[in-house]
Formats: sequence, structure tokens, C-alpha cells
Amino acid sequence: FYRKINKMKKIKLTQDKFALVDNGDFEELNKFKWYVTKKRYRHYAQRDIYINGKHVHILMHRLILGTPDDAETDHINNNGLDNRRFNLRICNQSQNNANRLKYKNNTSGFKGVFWHKQNENWRAQIAVNKKSIHLGVFENPQDAAITYNEAAKLYFGEFASLNIK
Repeated sequence: FYRKINKMKKIKLTQDKFALVDNGDFEELNKFKWYVTKKRYRHYAQRDIYINGKHVHILMHRLILGTPDDAETDHINNNGLDNRRFNLRICNQSQNNANRLKYKNNTSGFKGVFWHKQNENWRAQIAVNKKSIHLGVFENPQDAAITYNEAAKLYFGEFASLNIK
């Protein structure tokens, strides 16, 4: 089994960070000064330009793929500074949200699983098109996580961010 691995290069950013890019994108991207910006819980590479006197932010990952204004760019491995083409895909907001990791304040250890204090049981739920869907009640968080994974595959396909078994 042989897998071709794209050669990559690093572009220096502010805050002692760097962005990973493919060799083919390096020369053009490295002409500019990029800095780190934080959006939600992730860091991204960004630069600023002025167009007709208006300040505009350019995100490196959107520039690489030529992402249209009405779409988003998903980082498949959830690393916002890994801008190699095999790690990027154009998507809509719902697909991008589906690939999110569990929230930092999560107490169950699993995405889509929470403890229902009043009834003293574990619950699984998933959000689809901004609507929460109840997936069931469980005695342990592992069973709830498996149910979440099945629903995530069904609703989100390749964009599903699954719990690790």
C-alpha cells in the first residue's frame, strides 16, 4: 500500500505559529505577511488588505480553494492552520458545523452526549439544520456515543465528526 504524500512547507505567522501549505501554493502565499487570528476555538492564518478604502480580511484557507462568499471552507482534521489542499473542502455552514469537535466544556467525554440531572440518565442528541433531535436515553455514556455516531453518519455522511470508541 503506497500513498502519495504531498510535499509541504511552513509559512511563518505571528505568535510563533506557522501554517502548513502544499509546495505548489507556497511561493504565492509566502509573498504576503500572514498573522494568526482566533475564531471560536481555532487559530487561522489571515492577512488584511484594503479594497477601495475598505479594510478586508483574507483567510488563507479560503484563498487557497477560492471559496465563494456564500460557502465555507472545512478543515477535515480540525486544525485551522493545516491548509494543505487534501485537508480542505468547500462546504455549507451545516456541513462545517457537523465536522466540529466536542465542546471544551463537555463533561461526558463524547460529542452529542450529556447527563440529564433531573432524570439521572445519559442522553444523546444531534443538531441538524439548527434543530435539536433527541436520540435516546441511556444507562452509560458509551452507548449514547455509539447512537450519536450512527446518527451523525446518517445525517452528515463524510462530514460527520465521530466519537472515538
